[in-house]
Amino acid sequence: SVHMRKPPTLAPVVPTPFARACYEGHVEVVKMLLADARINIFESHTKEKLFVLHTACKGGLVEVVKALLEDGRINPNEWNKQGITPLHSACIFKQVECVKTLLACDRVDPTTKSIRGGTVLHRACLEGFTEIVTLLVQDERIDMNTQDAMGATPLHAACMEGRVEITKILLQHPKIDLTIKDCRVGTPLHCACTEGNLEILKVLLQHENIDPTCFSGPGKTLLHCCCLFGKTEIAKVLLLDPRCDPNAKNPAGDTPLYCASSEGHKEIVQLLLHDSRVDPEIKNSNDETPIHGACQGGNYVSIIKMLLVDNRININARRADNSTALHTICSKGHVALLKMFLDHPAIDVT
Repeated sequence: SVHMRKPPTLAPVVPTPFARACYEGHVEVVKMLLADARINIFESHTKEKLFVLHTACKGGLVEVVKALLEDGRINPNEWNKQGITPLHSACIFKQVECVKTLLACDRVDPTTKSIRGGTVLHRACLEGFTEIVTLLVQDERIDMNTQDAMGATPLHAACMEGRVEITKILLQHPKIDLTIKDCRVGTPLHCACTEGNLEILKVLLQHENIDPTCFSGPGKTLLHCCCLFGKTEIAKVLLLDPRCDPNAKNPAGDTPLYCASSEGHKEIVQLLLHDSRVDPEIKNSNDETPIHGACQGGNYVSIIKMLLVDNRININARRADNSTALHTICSKGHVALLKMFLDHPAIDVT
């Protein structure tokens, strides 16, 4: 038989005396060790750098945090191995008193970003920490409109996550900018629409500087976002706002009705068709109307039924390549749709 050797027993990693004092919250011991020139406050037994300020903030050890901040050797804005600052650590673990202590220190820069590009205000908005957000927006050093690596502001974060109270707090700030677009969906309004955050949308629409006609980075209006993602309740609110144009085109020339039809969102199609402002015959850059989009998008029987009974719609409309919706149905083999078209009195089968 083969002799199996036992793996070597590893000695447990024991924190240094200084680290242990910090972690246990023994502030007087921490102060004594900080004053001893022989103590290397940054080195652990594994020779890796210690981040005692981060750990103290994470644990809510306020007095230890104060003692460490008084030592000029400790950089209060330094990243730890996770790429966050002590202020981020305090925020993530909702240590409000530690956040207050850090903000009161002149050496702490609350605008320092994490390795992912977000500030502590971004993080507080994402997590829904209302009390911490309130503290941060009162700090004059904070830039309300700072953007992370994806171009999102703290307001984007709040709108994306449905943080209603935090959104209200941010909107009260005199320097808030509602027009900034991120790299993903556009303005904070677009975030609210894309995620279906109805209460956030209502709050935003009440702001005096809001523009509900704005386009996203990819060129979509708020209604386009609703129609693409099937956010029916959001669409209802937007259609009640006289500032919204239900016939606006995206860069491809698609209207909201075309988007809803091609994506199969029946309820939104119904809403739009019942709005007297909507023109169901507007063509996109390929000369396609919503009935082309519905036939191209899939076997959307209920949507096509609604379009066929609307006497404003020309079911024989031709695309730029001279094909009709009937061509699409035949090429895709949709038997049920073909029967509906053949039964329509206005169909041109030639």
